[in-house]
Amino acid sequence: MTKSVPKFPSRRRYHLSSWMLLCETGIFLTTTALFKRLLPFRIVSRLLGKPVEHPTASLLPNEIRADLSWAYRVFQKLPTPLRPVCLTEVLALCLMLRRRRLYGTSALGARKDASNLRLHAWMLCGSQVLPRSQDLRNFHVIALFEP
Repeated sequence: MTKSVPKFPSRRRYHLSSWMLLCETGIFLTTTALFKRLLPFRIVSRLLGKPVEHPTASLLPNEIRADLSWAYRVFQKLPTPLRPVCLTEVLALCLMLRRRRLYGTSALGARKDASNLRLHAWMLCGSQVLPRSQDLRNFHVIALFEP
């Protein structure tokens, strides 16, 4: 008779590098949220890079993509008033990727529901969507930006 082994939570929380990544993510999310509040969008949009016609960013290494996705999922579990919105996440991701000498394509999109227009931002790295997998089927890309 075999005993079932209980599943333990990820050991990620015990690594200093994970805590450092969470701190970095929090700092960049807070900074970009303040930039969005205090500065006009024409200035904040410079963080996204220059407009491009087609995305050219390549895939991120799996370890970096997994670590970034994990860190952003942690912040998505915050209570609603503190939870970062998509544009704040993309701006923070741009800065975090540049710090690592990597880059992605920032995408801004829109979709029309019954009577409202919904806007959304996400990051493309090759075929990967960051900061987490999302349903983007009904969004039409309005603009693409790369550093």
